[in-house]
Amino acid sequence: MFKAFLALTFGLTLMQCAPGVPEGAPGLSDPIPPDDLHLVDKMGIPDKAFLDQVALEIESFKREANTYRGPSSVYPGKWSVEGPGNLGGRVNTIAVHPENEDILFIGFSHGGAYRTLDGGKNWAPVFDQEASLYVSDIAFDPSDPNTMYLGTGDHSGGFYCGQGAGIYKSTNLGQSWSYTGLKETRVISEIAVHPFKSSVVYASAIGYSYGKDEHRGLYRSDDAGKTWTKVFYLNDSTGVTDFEIHPTHPDTLLLASWNKLGLNHRSIVNGPDGQIFKSTDGGKQWKKLTQGLPSDSLNGRIALAMVHSQPNVIYARYVRYFTCGRSAGHHLYAIYRSNDGGETWTDIKAVGENTGLNCNCMGGFGWYFHHMAVNPNDPNDLFVLGVDLFRSRDGGKNWEPAAPFWDSYEVHADKHDLVYLNHGDVLLGTDGGLYRYSNSYDLWADIEDIPTNQVYRVAYNPNNPQLYYGGLQDNGSTGGNRSSISTWERIFGGDGFQMDFKPGDPNIYYAEYQNGNIWQYAKGSWDAFSNGIKGSKNWDFPYMLSRHNPSKMLAGSNRVYANPSDTGAHFVAISPDLTVPARYPSRSGPSITSLDESPLDDRVIIAGTINGNVWRTYNYDQGWEDVSSGLPVAYISSVKCSYVNSTHFYVTLSGHRGNDFNAYVYKTTDGGKSWNSIHGDLPRLPVYDILVYPHRNDSVLIAGNHLGVYATTDGGQHWRRVGDDMPFIEVFDLAINEKQNTLAAATYGKSIMSFPIGNILRTVVSTDPSEESVSFTAFPNPASDKLHISHSWPNSKQEALQFQIIRQDGRQMMKGILENRTGSTIVIDHLQPGSYYLFLEGRKQAFRFAKL
Repeated sequence: MFKAFLALTFGLTLMQCAPGVPEGAPGLSDPIPPDDLHLVDKMGIPDKAFLDQVALEIESFKREANTYRGPSSVYPGKWSVEGPGNLGGRVNTIAVHPENEDILFIGFSHGGAYRTLDGGKNWAPVFDQEASLYVSDIAFDPSDPNTMYLGTGDHSGGFYCGQGAGIYKSTNLGQSWSYTGLKETRVISEIAVHPFKSSVVYASAIGYSYGKDEHRGLYRSDDAGKTWTKVFYLNDSTGVTDFEIHPTHPDTLLLASWNKLGLNHRSIVNGPDGQIFKSTDGGKQWKKLTQGLPSDSLNGRIALAMVHSQPNVIYARYVRYFTCGRSAGHHLYAIYRSNDGGETWTDIKAVGENTGLNCNCMGGFGWYFHHMAVNPNDPNDLFVLGVDLFRSRDGGKNWEPAAPFWDSYEVHADKHDLVYLNHGDVLLGTDGGLYRYSNSYDLWADIEDIPTNQVYRVAYNPNNPQLYYGGLQDNGSTGGNRSSISTWERIFGGDGFQMDFKPGDPNIYYAEYQNGNIWQYAKGSWDAFSNGIKGSKNWDFPYMLSRHNPSKMLAGSNRVYANPSDTGAHFVAISPDLTVPARYPSRSGPSITSLDESPLDDRVIIAGTINGNVWRTYNYDQGWEDVSSGLPVAYISSVKCSYVNSTHFYVTLSGHRGNDFNAYVYKTTDGGKSWNSIHGDLPRLPVYDILVYPHRNDSVLIAGNHLGVYATTDGGQHWRRVGDDMPFIEVFDLAINEKQNTLAAATYGKSIMSFPIGNILRTVVSTDPSEESVSFTAFPNPASDKLHISHSWPNSKQEALQFQIIRQDGRQMMKGILENRTGSTIVIDHLQPGSYYLFLEGRKQAFRFAKL
């Protein structure tokens, strides 16, 4: 039943990164699919200002962590990666050491880069602490393989795809990296180093995905990445998706350009500028290659493949929008071959009913596939990468499947990169990880168990507390832990979301896939469990078992529904439509995004909506009250009830889609009549979830935001980043594993991670015995016109101490002297709103505060 269900839902889940852009722009355009719309509503489109803000917050945190010490920035401790590892994430690129095939690097679409030194037996992350985990390409310097370049940004071509932070360089085989330019390009597609001159490096840029931008094209560096010069540029809507360098005459280059543009409403992935160009002087001059190639204006993504042993032989794969069979979409149009270095081309007639290669082999979303491949030693040995993998050994006349079809689950669907090895073996990067083909045994094997899944939801199972459970993008619902990281169980299919478990009865539990399709496992089988729920449903549909009666379930479409018994689904609406009136526009249909039941009173429920509404009831039989007034107008990302008082509630919001980057965390102590901001000194980025720790009188709160996990032990005045080693990555959901005393985090690219909750609960004080004891605190935080400082240095003879206030970008804004031994006031009314650092000169302590 599981496989049959997956087959039904796979057509939906494959479109994870589907297209979407402005009407009236050149080229055909596609609507944004619902999963991308969900991310647009929740996270907003990553416009340039937001990307700059993310970079600023990361650099500010690094500066603080490296410069100051004291009880300031982190709850120390290590995160554990629980998994899954066996379900895989999307591999964008594979790099093989030119002298040792056991040394491999792979780059993930949203999970960073990993290295193995033993052919895939053991892997380690090598890029986790950098500003972007979207890895597009990795390239060795063939003259010095210890030197490598890594490009960032997700080049898949879909609408909601990660914007990168430029190019990074390593001179020690990936042990450490340094930024080396081109962050303004946002999406790098390819990197290549000159085969004889290490100083010459080329990088192609698709460019910023969500608007016209001049930072597209092909760039060249003549000083090993220190500076870059744009050597090819067509226009602000056209990037470079692929390029090849002649291996023996490296001043000869070929590139493929691509119309790729996305905005709020539509996506363009083809147009008049999808062409092939050639230079014979290192990029100074270019000519368009036309002889034998399509001449009209409907070209989509083009992939190039040069035969390195015979570099005059080049293949070009064209994707275009047309009707293949009964399906209109972005299909494989043709494959062209040149035998004279690109001067002339011939359609090899690879696509057809009698060749074994069908035009629909890319599923209608051919823009998603970046590469084709040719054997470097045999010009007639070709691979086409699509939903499945096809191979021709006679120059494209006849084709056959080169790997098991995706629905066998032996090799994951959607192939993105392929590299030839010695002895006829190949490496294959897919949506579900890295595979190796053994030519000797004619077998495929998954050679990594790297945890890089994008997790929507994480769950605690009181009946099996040693395991963690989650709902994964494209990989369904699953469970396991780090001791079984390679064998996590596939529990249910589709895009996985919330799981829930009936306490005391391990034979009843729940899973869901997109748009509120809840299923119940009971009596040894799965059954649909959504009967009676009507109305508009969120892609990430909220539901929960009652804390007071776990046979009862609450769920939310645009109304809150209740089901009284777990013996069958007979949901009944217990609220009016909570999405009206809409305070905040949404791209998806109006729906509830979060709901919670009070642990103190089962009649008390709170719900938040996609369009900015928060409603609360003390008894749903007697009605609901709109308590949105006093909250910012934004997407409601989570709502939570207090463990100490049934009139206390917490709300987090994300306003990014409305160009509001603030960290919004609010608390009410009067049932929603008034709200108080408790975001304190959180980074100025959206917050996606809040968790109230149940045993500390609501003083301990934990938030998942755009950069990871943050916690407060004073009710929200001061927040610290949780852990020493979590990458900078979105965390959408949090859960407490009470039996294991751990915090579980659903990361969107690093699977499920856990952290010992005790490290947050106990007070951590850092001191430096070489320095005198100096302590200080500041209030209020946030502050508007004055900052009151309480400070002391009891062992010092100093009568005064200098202070500085520094803006997040490192600029000093104020400098002065604290003269009073116990306290001072600093007037800050002239400072612009934002985040600042106060520190005492010569002391390794800092205080971060927000200016309103």
